Parts: sequence; structure tokens; C-alpha cells
Amino acid sequence: MTSQILIDKLRGLTGQRFNYLGEVWQLVEVLGAEDALVISALQGGEVQSSQYGQPHRRAPRTLTLPLSGDDPAGYSDEIIALLAGRLSD
Repeated sequence: MTSQILIDKLRGLTGQRFNYLGEVWQLVEVLGAEDALVISALQGGEVQSSQYGQPHRRAPRTLTLPLSGDDPAGYSDEIIALLAGRLSD
């Protein structure tokens, strides 16, 4: 489980942009209870279907990344890569 200090620091980065997997993403939310965070792609998007399966609208792609790695005291590789790609404002 990730420490509350890290969760609070990550929440301070909400809205920041990151270069991750060759694309620009924005930190949307930190889910402390789920030990994860959510990022949203700033370009492109997916067609979202209505409840009837019909194409409805374009919605940004999102990813949920784990905060903790295999070692409970460490961070996930995904978070380390995300933070390494932080873009300046």
C-alpha cells in the first residue's frame, strides 16, 4: 500500500501533463483507496457507445496505473516512467 504522503503529493500534480508511452497525458485523479491513478490522453479519443450500442460521442482515452509495484514498499514501473516524463508548464 502506498503512503499517504505520496498520495497527497501526487494529488498536487492533478492537471499536470506527462509524456508517457510516446503520447501526452494529463493526470486526472489519484485513487488512494484503490492504490492507483488515472491519466487521460490529450489527443485522439475513442468513440463511446450509447446504452444501445450506437456510436454516441468521442471520449478521451484513459488509463488507470497502479501506484505500488511488486515490492509493497516500492513504486510501480508505470508510475516511475510517468513521473520521469513530466512536462513543464
